[in-house]
Amino acid sequence: MLCGLVVTKADVINLTSTERNTLNITSQVSFTETDADKTPYNISQGHVIYKAIDSDQFVKSYSTQKLWFEFTLKNTDSGPLQRVLVFDTSLSGELSFYEKTDDGQFNFIERSGSSLPAIQKELKSLKAAFAINLKAKEEKTYVITRKSLHQLDVKFLIKTYEKFLADDFEQKVLLTFYAGVVVALFVYNLFLYFHSKSNDYLRYCIFISCIAATVLNINGVLDLFIFSDTESASKFLMAFSSASVVAILFFSYYFLRLYELNPLWKKFYTSIGVVAVLHAIVRLFPFDTKLQTITGISIDITILFTILAVIISGIFSLRKGHILAKYFLISWTFFFAGVLIWLGIYYGPIPKNLYTTNAILIGNIFEMLIIAFALSYKLNILERQKRDAEIQAKDKERYQRLVRVLCHDIGNSLFIIQGFTKNALKRPELINQNITWQKIHKATQNMSNILKTVREQENAVLTQDQINLGPVCLNSLLQETLFYFNDKCKAKNLILQMDLNEKIPLIRSEKTSLLNNVLNNIISNAIKFSHSRSIISVKTYQKDQQIYCEIIDQGVGISREKIRSLIDGHFIQSTQGTHGEHGTGYGLTLIRDYMKIYGGHFEIQSTTAQDKNGQNGTKIVLTFCAAKEKFPIEKKLEGL
Repeated sequence: MLCGLVVTKADVINLTSTERNTLNITSQVSFTETDADKTPYNISQGHVIYKAIDSDQFVKSYSTQKLWFEFTLKNTDSGPLQRVLVFDTSLSGELSFYEKTDDGQFNFIERSGSSLPAIQKELKSLKAAFAINLKAKEEKTYVITRKSLHQLDVKFLIKTYEKFLADDFEQKVLLTFYAGVVVALFVYNLFLYFHSKSNDYLRYCIFISCIAATVLNINGVLDLFIFSDTESASKFLMAFSSASVVAILFFSYYFLRLYELNPLWKKFYTSIGVVAVLHAIVRLFPFDTKLQTITGISIDITILFTILAVIISGIFSLRKGHILAKYFLISWTFFFAGVLIWLGIYYGPIPKNLYTTNAILIGNIFEMLIIAFALSYKLNILERQKRDAEIQAKDKERYQRLVRVLCHDIGNSLFIIQGFTKNALKRPELINQNITWQKIHKATQNMSNILKTVREQENAVLTQDQINLGPVCLNSLLQETLFYFNDKCKAKNLILQMDLNEKIPLIRSEKTSLLNNVLNNIISNAIKFSHSRSIISVKTYQKDQQIYCEIIDQGVGISREKIRSLIDGHFIQSTQGTHGEHGTGYGLTLIRDYMKIYGGHFEIQSTTAQDKNGQNGTKIVLTFCAAKEKFPIEKKLEGL
């Protein structure tokens, strides 16, 4: 029946149970090619010439031909032998496994390969594998047919069942780790996108999703875990590769800011993207298989051309001063290092193991991590630029306030002086009147106070990191403040109530600024905005490790809008006191700024007549950190 079936036949491969290492039998396998529609029956009836591979690895370019592989195994043991034949390649295609009888017939055993859903495979592994069962001293000839358009680069390996499971598990763990890294980077950058509203992070998510999907498809993960009972994902690898090319171009164009450099880059990148899309169309629609074979070769060229294009554009962007291009180029360096290691395995200098075999995949992980780091670095740059812009805006607002103070508040005092000097020129007798000089003195004193306050706030802002903090006795400074303002309280018939806890420790602060810019301002405001015969109470106490100072008045209060503006870091407009006292509106701002310097907290609560709750007034709570050094309480000053 069989006529000239084998012209060149490989040697019989002897197997023994004592051999536990992986055997590479590729050089002892014979192969032939036929038209894709040929069946085992056609082969058994015709003249077929098999050729010995005679190499440790079989390589075949894109082709529409069906490949036939034949080899003979013999169990030299006196007992049964079980082994696994691994078709060691990711894109194995559609494989059919046959046992060849002595009369040249083919008995079908099973099917496997990357083009089949996992549900149709006996061994659910990442790489195609077939169980080999030989009886004692039994010899069998096997034939594997392969139908696929993908390029083939394969080794035929014989493994023990345990070794097969261990190797497959290691590969699954590595790919699971890879997928986990991708998911983590995707979620992290998607969060950054919603946080910053920067499209760079969304483009990065698309970029790593397309790349990862292609990598996982090549390694059989999508077929095994996602498309396990449907159409094989590897059949659409060209569409995945095309999407990756477009994603790389799309991300690189904006990441490297090529749109700012030269409009030709957009045309160049667009032309490559169009070529990639055409490849996807060829695969997704039923074109002639010969055309798909040609596009298989051309998509590889397109991928290589795309990588070279983005590297050249990265160098160009770096030369133009774009600092993120440096990280972009470093990331591709890791990827190419993985390629070099893989080539080293292929040509022999580098030993083969799990990590060197997957060097390209590991290089891709580092590539994505470095680009993610670059995006985070960019976010820090944007945040710093945002903070700088906010600082500049606050500086502008502060200096605008300074102009308003100089033009308005000092202008009022100058207007008073100008009015009296003008009257004195007309009526010389006014020069000798005390009331004239008292008002002129009051106006000049007011101007002096305004300038001093402005200088103090500027100093609080400009020298924030230069103030030396140390242990300060809060009660002593409060006694000094209240003693200083005692006459003013008497002038407005105000009652000062003090409840100073003598057991509180020293606070962490700076004595001069705390006295003049914080406590004096609070008491001054309390007096200014309190009605006659009302009460101002001062209280100190300790709670946990914090020291508190409460100052409460029964004055006109501060509106909620002004308190909100103060909390937000803005200036609040000054209002007149209950006896027409003028102010600059800087007092509370100074208190807020200095309390930040001390590492403390400033809280303000207030009610006004508009609140309609029956009791107006303001409550200010200062919170300080306790100093380590103890200091005795000074004796209360007389007259309070």
